Amino acid sequence: MELFTPSLQIFFFAVLTLSLAMMIYRMIKGPHVLDRIVCIDAIALIVICMMATWELAVGTPYFFDAILVLALVGFLTAVALAKYVERGEIIE
Repeated sequence: MELFTPSLQIFFFAVLTLSLAMMIYRMIKGPHVLDRIVCIDAIALIVICMMATWELAVGTPYFFDAILVLALVGFLTAVALAKYVERGEIIE
């Protein structure tokens, strides 16, 4: 019995797409800059989850490197933007 069935794949993609749409809406509508920074980080995380789900659905390990790079870039972006908002400069 396959654990990751096609109906479960469709459900995961639907939930991740809905959450991605809500994060994009919150990023556009967000009342503060820090809300937008958190939304950028959450969008990167949702895209990582979508890539991992696609990797499991297809059955290939080729997306793993892209997932790691996207996670690193998303984290560094969130840290750099938070530092810029706090201090006004990124590199001291």
